[in-house]
Amino acid sequence: MAIFEVDIHSDVERQKHTGVTDISTEFDGERHWSWAKWKHYIAPAIGAAPDGRTTSQLYPHRDILSRKTFRPKDVLRYISPTDGKPTRALIQATDEALSVPSGDWRRRKLDGNAPKLLRISTWALQELMGKEEYTPSDWAITAGRVLITAPLLLLMVSFPMSSPPPLTGRYKAFPGRCWEYPKYARNELLDAKPDAAREATYRSQSYNFAGEYTRQLRPRLLIFLRESGAFIAPDPSSESKSDVPYLFISYTREHFDPEDRRACGPLYEVAGRMTREAGLEAYWLDHMCITQEKGVERSDDINRISDVIRGARQLVVVVPDLRPETLAAWGGRMWTLPEALLCPNELIKFCTPSGHSTEKSKITLANEVWRGDQPGRLLAENFSGSLSLGRLELIKTGLEALSSRRTERFSDADLAYALMGLLGHRPRANPTDNQFQALARLSLANDSDRIVERMMCMLPEYDTIDGGSRLNNKFVLNDQLGANLWDIEPLCQVAGVCEGSAVILDGCRGASIRWKEIPGIAYLHRKSWKRTFAALGLRSGAFWFLFGVSLAAVQLSSTRAAGIVFIVISLILTFSSPWAIVILYGGKVWGAAPWLIGFEGTLPIREIEKMTFGNAIGRFSYAPSSSLWQEKDPDERIGNGPAWIEGSEPKPQLPPGQRFFTLIDTGTMTVTVFSAERPPSMALIVGREGGMLRVALCHYERSTATLYKETVLRMETPMLNYAGKFSYQKTLKSLLSDEISR
Repeated sequence: MAIFEVDIHSDVERQKHTGVTDISTEFDGERHWSWAKWKHYIAPAIGAAPDGRTTSQLYPHRDILSRKTFRPKDVLRYISPTDGKPTRALIQATDEALSVPSGDWRRRKLDGNAPKLLRISTWALQELMGKEEYTPSDWAITAGRVLITAPLLLLMVSFPMSSPPPLTGRYKAFPGRCWEYPKYARNELLDAKPDAAREATYRSQSYNFAGEYTRQLRPRLLIFLRESGAFIAPDPSSESKSDVPYLFISYTREHFDPEDRRACGPLYEVAGRMTREAGLEAYWLDHMCITQEKGVERSDDINRISDVIRGARQLVVVVPDLRPETLAAWGGRMWTLPEALLCPNELIKFCTPSGHSTEKSKITLANEVWRGDQPGRLLAENFSGSLSLGRLELIKTGLEALSSRRTERFSDADLAYALMGLLGHRPRANPTDNQFQALARLSLANDSDRIVERMMCMLPEYDTIDGGSRLNNKFVLNDQLGANLWDIEPLCQVAGVCEGSAVILDGCRGASIRWKEIPGIAYLHRKSWKRTFAALGLRSGAFWFLFGVSLAAVQLSSTRAAGIVFIVISLILTFSSPWAIVILYGGKVWGAAPWLIGFEGTLPIREIEKMTFGNAIGRFSYAPSSSLWQEKDPDERIGNGPAWIEGSEPKPQLPPGQRFFTLIDTGTMTVTVFSAERPPSMALIVGREGGMLRVALCHYERSTATLYKETVLRMETPMLNYAGKFSYQKTLKSLLSDEISR
């Protein structure tokens, strides 16, 4: 196959493919005809256009066959499993859903695609189905319909107009690939951008973020006490071949203003006094021993404070007084938590300028200073040696404890840098990182028990404050579906971290979701004598009719009588064809071609089954524990229809911007109702938990070649057998929350 790429080296082509184009016709809200899909559709209104604009620049896109195209950002697209190209999506929707304005996607009315034979037969017999007693009018209506449909059914059986759909063994694949270099690769040596600049410019300062911080064995600067006074000098330990012991002085700026921190202020007076009481001659104080000029050296000093704490003889906290609220103010700061946890001495001393002091153990801090902070208590027990947290628990607990504390924000990644001091490997800080990038990079550098992969499997709380911001750059640790991080077994690997809050996933299994229509479903029935006789009678009616006519034409009374009998038999077989077809094609399904089919809105499950198979006999069932909107039977682990769908209860309230969608899975014969902002075109199997799979439903954004996670469902394990494996999918972490779960 030849691969063609657009040549944009000439100025004319460059202007053509980087210019601006009109997209207003895609958002006129009118009814149009799609030649590609051979269907009518309703275009979204202009208010659904990206940023409300009627123009868009052209964005490049390279597909899985390396074909590069330039298209505007207009209506929602998906990667077609047929040709691998980003195609404008067409979403089927119920009448109720169509009554509400759509998002940025085309829509059409939902209809079925069940076998015509079964649909006609079901229509003919529907007055007798599902009833225990029949009225004369039921029989009359059924007789009239049978008289109309029986000849047509016989003709369709004798001369089929279409071939049955293939019985495939897998879902439709997702033919996508990420061609982008990650900002941080798991294997920096081979997967990083060649000759990538390992420097970043932030506020006119240049920062080198290659590699990781080595351990700072000794502080660069210390404050020494002499009879003549105090002075700042480099640590002489390297020259004297002996370590100079020192105190680590902790305080908060909310207690001591710049005037208190001057050379002869109360902060220095307390620091000097406590150093002499400890029998030492040096102490470390941040704003004097850290370079104050912005740049690489200051960044290095800040991110190596954890080494300074570990090397100190004792931690001394200076506070204005010893009131509980004053101590709580110090304990409520984010950067004081690592100081308390990492200090080598078990007792932490609190001192005041008036000479009062008290000592508290790390574990005592959780109750008296941290105000019952449970994550802080766990960390204190871990660093005191009375409890050993696992790798995953340490990071999760550290994030929960740090994110609940206050800080003056120096960069978006402050939380990651504060957590970094508690871990073994510490990547060099990049001030251009957002919080997610810094945390993901930190977890990749450490043996974090695959926390990023586990987090990809979780459904975060919806951000009601910011309206579900799509600019999510935070770690999310709480799962709406009720799982802990350690309950999840990832089935993918994060190969790299990209710009924004995106990661590159490798080794996923998944499938495309079909939205434009319900396809013809190939399925298997179990052979039985009943079906054998029904098939024989259905297909032999014409033979017996012709045979009877032939005998009746003979001028013998006995032969003519036999011919009439055969003609009657043929008529009986002909007019019983609706029953025969229902027996043949309308029974239980013992295996079906796996499809993921979606539509906007909700319908009773019987209506869904009729649209898919032609009649409703209970083939489909609700997945009992797949989403937040499913209901369960009280006695058996089977799904019940939500009362607001199957009954007359009002529909539940959704978060702003979300709407209901329905997913049909013919591989496991289940129906799932879920909510999302946009219809997802891709299902990624990212993990397993509680005997079920964790499946991230994503929509595709062509302009950035990114899968955006809309929601997470729990689906049955057999789905894994029908899904193909692929690699290197660029996936945005989440669109559902913009804050760390506490």
